[in-house]
Amino acid sequence: METNTFHISASGASTQDEPAEKKQEKAIKSKKKPLNINALINKYLAKLTPIKDDDKVSFFRLLATMINAGISLTKALRILEDQIENIHFKQIVADIATQIENGLSFSEALAAYNKYFNDAQIGMVESGEATGRLNQALLQIAIETEKSAQLTKKIKGAMIYPI
Repeated sequence: METNTFHISASGASTQDEPAEKKQEKAIKSKKKPLNINALINKYLAKLTPIKDDDKVSFFRLLATMINAGISLTKALRILEDQIENIHFKQIVADIATQIENGLSFSEALAAYNKYFNDAQIGMVESGEATGRLNQALLQIAIETEKSAQLTKKIKGAMIYPI
């Protein structure tokens, strides 16, 4: 048998409690969330996706352009997050933006991903933050990363070419 409980507040309004059975059903339903194995596999595989130098070049170049146009760093990162196709890089940019929103500097947020951003890039960003010329530092990083990627391609091509 269901029992309903009514409460009268100080203002005179009455409210009705849900029956205990319905509360129990809701608690059970909220605890039983289906395990989506595909989502877990996709998340794991996304972390294994390499971040290409070309992706980083366009990231730094576009970020420099947006900052030069007067867009705030966090807003620029959120815009880039929506445009990046590489899922792993998208997650990294989203996390960097969140860290900046939580009070870290851009260089500190990049340093958390030193596997993907080298010390020179992090140092140049730190220098750009200190001097107030972040857009120029980001543009220089894009140029240097592009040169490095081209050199790496030439070396790999020369090693593969038969003698």
